[in-house]
Amino acid sequence: MAICPSFPSRLRSRLTLALISTFAAGLASASTLQGEYLFNNSFASTLAGAPALVAVDPLGTNGFMSDTVFGQSRTVYASNGTGASNAGLTLNTTGLVSNTSYSVEMLFDVTGGNDLYKRLLRTGPNDNGLYVDPAGKLNTYTGPSGPNSGLAFSLNTYHDMVVTVSGGWTKVWLDGSLSHTVATNVLDISAPANILNFYIDEYTEFTNARTALIRLWDGALGSGDIAALAADPLTSRADTLPEPSAIALFATGLGLAGFAARKRRSRL
Repeated sequence: MAICPSFPSRLRSRLTLALISTFAAGLASASTLQGEYLFNNSFASTLAGAPALVAVDPLGTNGFMSDTVFGQSRTVYASNGTGASNAGLTLNTTGLVSNTSYSVEMLFDVTGGNDLYKRLLRTGPNDNGLYVDPAGKLNTYTGPSGPNSGLAFSLNTYHDMVVTVSGGWTKVWLDGSLSHTVATNVLDISAPANILNFYIDEYTEFTNARTALIRLWDGALGSGDIAALAADPLTSRADTLPEPSAIALFATGLGLAGFAARKRRSRL
């Protein structure tokens, strides 16, 4: 977007700054990392104060194992169930995030499961939620009349997936690319239980998976944050993730620098 050169210089400077700030707001977010789980033979979070994940292992076949994830040797958690005995992980989010505004990242590999829908994420007691559908695509299921499919999801391959929930909208990102956006609240976390269910279905649409990491943020991540995660998902963000406002602050600094330069020129 070009700014008309006939605008007064001060007005152009303010408009430029506003445009930069608006653009940066779309890249960054006001989200805060609340829990990070790296599965180093433990379900504990790298962040103090966050509860541990809870394993659901009805068959006694789950466990930690070594695997190659994006070219690195990592310890992952393998969960294996059947239609009658779902296996996976749960996380109590009480006091961590808003039930209606949060982001969750999963680095994982689906190794098998139900021949139809394979459950990935469930937040309530019903059939709605996030799946790999029969066509092999990510699908936020909102009821019989409202399946919403997105990008293809390859089995037996590790993927970095981010789900953001905020303001009645759900966005699903796969390996840094936006899979789909849905106007829905089906992934709002149900109170008073406040439980995120990973791979666990309420019926028989089970999923077997290997999980390398899970992260949870309060608030919806921006596209810039998600791109940074996809570029380097295995590095712990407990100490290294910049404040989400850093990009906006940097852009604002650029705008102010440009304004100062133009002001100096106007005095010559």
